[in-house]
Amino acid sequence: MHASNIIVFAIGCLLSSCGQQPLESRIVGSWIPICSIDICTIITVAPDHTWSQRFEDSDSPYASGTWQVDGGQLVMRMSSTRVADMKESIGKEQRFIASDLQRDSFVLTPIDGEKTALTWRRVH
Repeated sequence: MHASNIIVFAIGCLLSSCGQQPLESRIVGSWIPICSIDICTIITVAPDHTWSQRFEDSDSPYASGTWQVDGGQLVMRMSSTRVADMKESIGKEQRFIASDLQRDSFVLTPIDGEKTALTWRRVH
């Protein structure tokens, strides 16, 4: 293999995440994005492009919606919630940049800049 072919191959790998699963398949699962003093929130991202959010001590979700990957960004849209303070988010699109993707964690940063980045940790 010539040096120019190796460089082209290396650049192609960088652009296509050679050897890595796409973001879409890597985020499927149950994740803990945030914990307060006494309880954690669990978000389950399903392969059918739906998500649900619940407290770790409950099997009943308090919010749910749909998700997709668009241009390397995770796009989430809430379709229902039982929490009054969250009802204003129903139907609105929230976009995130995923970074530091590991097997059991990744960082999501909202592109609107209103919230801070959160590290999501896989539930085992």
